[in-house]
Amino acid sequence: MEKSTEEHLDDGAIVDGSVRRKSVVSMKRNTTGEIHNPLTGIPKDRLLHDVEKFAHDSELTDALPYLFKGALAAQSPEHYDSIIDLDEDDREVLRVERDHRWRHPKALYLTIILNSISAAIQGWDQTGSNGANLSFPQAFGIGMALKEVTVPVYSAKNAPTVIRGALVMSWQLFVAFGIMLGFSANLVVVNTGDIAWRLQLGSAFIPAVPLIIGIFFAPESPRWLIKKGRHRAAYQALLRLRNSPLQAARDLYLIHAQIQVEDAMIEAREVAKTDNMVTRFIELFTIPRVRRATQASGVIMTAQQMCGINIIAFYSSTIFREAGASNIVALLVSWGFGMTMFIFAFPALYTIDTWGRRTLLIATFPFMCLTLLGTGFSFYIPESSAAHLGLIALFISLFVAFYSPGEGPCAFVYSAEVFPLSHREIGMSWAVATNNFWAAVLGLTFPRILQQFTPTGSFGFYAGLNLVALSWIFCFMPETKQRSLEELDYVFAVPTTTHAKFQLTQVLPWWVGRYILMQKDRAEPKLYHFETEDE
Repeated sequence: MEKSTEEHLDDGAIVDGSVRRKSVVSMKRNTTGEIHNPLTGIPKDRLLHDVEKFAHDSELTDALPYLFKGALAAQSPEHYDSIIDLDEDDREVLRVERDHRWRHPKALYLTIILNSISAAIQGWDQTGSNGANLSFPQAFGIGMALKEVTVPVYSAKNAPTVIRGALVMSWQLFVAFGIMLGFSANLVVVNTGDIAWRLQLGSAFIPAVPLIIGIFFAPESPRWLIKKGRHRAAYQALLRLRNSPLQAARDLYLIHAQIQVEDAMIEAREVAKTDNMVTRFIELFTIPRVRRATQASGVIMTAQQMCGINIIAFYSSTIFREAGASNIVALLVSWGFGMTMFIFAFPALYTIDTWGRRTLLIATFPFMCLTLLGTGFSFYIPESSAAHLGLIALFISLFVAFYSPGEGPCAFVYSAEVFPLSHREIGMSWAVATNNFWAAVLGLTFPRILQQFTPTGSFGFYAGLNLVALSWIFCFMPETKQRSLEELDYVFAVPTTTHAKFQLTQVLPWWVGRYILMQKDRAEPKLYHFETEDE
């Protein structure tokens, strides 16, 4: 790719050949999708000089040998065997990281466990409300709302690139687990009379206790510490989260390098003097690279509500009662829905980092549309027939089975990883707010939709929204699997029109030829060209 010293910051590229200088040396607008490591092209002697200066400025001279080797490994992550400065032990550490994706320190898994408990609380809260829907309307005559969560961004910052998707998706896995536990709690207290709804809503306090205790033992996000200039603390955190000092030093310097690039971008845009939360929020919609991440995360977060999952999560008991089930049967069938969601989330632990987020979504949305249609049409079966309730339960279970490895884990994983470091917290907050806004709209409007459209019309309406969401995902969502959080800057430097045009004119014809016309020799077109794949 031709390089240039032209400034094209308005085009959204956050790239740099040097982390030592404060000025920006950027490339032309990224219309080809070519991906570059921020350390690529720096001569060895200058890189080592920069590392030494970083170590002295950060009071990390005791870690200088690891920082030297780590920077070289970060510069050529796929060619560590040819780096003469690494000894055999160093190469073995990097080899194990490549070949044994799940071999990581206990501290990393502790953070994921704590995040998973947070997720379980979220799911439990939702199903407590689901069960309470059968009794508290009589007491108060009201709907319900959601609580906001931002836990996935913490997982994304701490997780290694190779399994980031699987670790961050533990959020959705344990939301599903919490939903199952919540339905179980609903069943336990269903016969407690007038206080049943109070117990159903309050039972989510149970998993909150170990979370409150455990969070004091979890390491802080290294990226957040580096942004605050606390490099020693960041290095200590990475030593707990990685298997060796070499890997900790490598990730420390790579994160530092990207933050330097982003600082240079901010300085070049002359916004450093007004850099605050309001400024960063405005830049979610004004800086092209960040705007594309905002748009993509908005698509997937909105699609999670458009697909209709929270109809089931919030109102499954109500839906089954509409189908003629008793309160006990409605809760039992809802419990089965929760169990299905939990079990079918497990395949995504593997596929989310191999198939990719985008592929999972495109593969599952058509089936969610069909199963919602099946659910709606099943209401035409007379209630006197056993097939009436049976087919409704079957199609809802199939819907959940397709949702759980697709839109379920991908929404929060994707949104937690797409924003640059400078805008990650505010970006994820906006993405979650978008999700919760549409969840609130759904939660408040579905009873009215159910009344006006009838169950068949309601499910048909959401089946149509699945097709709309699928078209958005196809056109406006780039793939992010197995790309470092830093490399994603270059993915989102590709203009939206370029990405959408490529999908419609290149990928769609290829897909039709490959899977409908069965032209198996057709090569898949690629928009993004990674250095490590070209070499």
